[in-house]
Amino acid sequence: MMTKFIVLCLVLASMTFAAVPAKPTAKSAISLDAEMEILALPLSNQKRLLKSDTKTLERLMMVAQDTNLSLDIRWKSIMALGFLESSSPNPGYMTLQTSKEWFVKNGLLIAMDENNHPQRFAVAKKMVKDPSLIVRSQAFDILMQEPHNRDLLWEELFSAQNIKKKRSLWVRPKIIAYMNKNPKSYERSFFEKLAKESEPEITKLAEQGLNKIRMMGSNKPVEPATKAY
Repeated sequence: MMTKFIVLCLVLASMTFAAVPAKPTAKSAISLDAEMEILALPLSNQKRLLKSDTKTLERLMMVAQDTNLSLDIRWKSIMALGFLESSSPNPGYMTLQTSKEWFVKNGLLIAMDENNHPQRFAVAKKMVKDPSLIVRSQAFDILMQEPHNRDLLWEELFSAQNIKKKRSLWVRPKIIAYMNKNPKSYERSFFEKLAKESEPEITKLAEQGLNKIRMMGSNKPVEPATKAY
């Protein structure tokens, strides 16, 4: 939720300062009029009116990638593509992950996540190294939904990309808090390493994980003594 709130604030700020037209360019005005009118409606109405066919998907892709359009309209087209493309796959949709604009990639991840897109985990794994912290954070949120992504999350937790001027970026405490929910005994060394860091928030979270692991050890049943013959 925090990530989505920050994204919304950044998008709105960009809209305030970016002098971009709200209507499509002359080149695409005729073919996109219907889609533009629908995108101006509430999401519930969009879902009812937009048809998941090849032509609609291609037109929405044009809107999403048109840098002459307002960010608001482009964002809505990405969200619309999310629920339409899931039922009628469009190869072009995945090209959004190579965009140079952070909000396009982040919008793609959010749309895929909200619509349980079958490829959302694969795309999220590609985004964990993205230059944008917002994009990386959303990718982590998706990966945290499946337990077998823990090794990748540990790797990113110790990545220099998520530390700035010897201070943790917000994704680090978020990842550790997730790890704390169900720590594994083999992760003890990772938690011990975190507990030696200088930031109180990090060390406190690390100790919570360590305490749970210690409890696992103390709760192991005592092996019965082998009878000597």
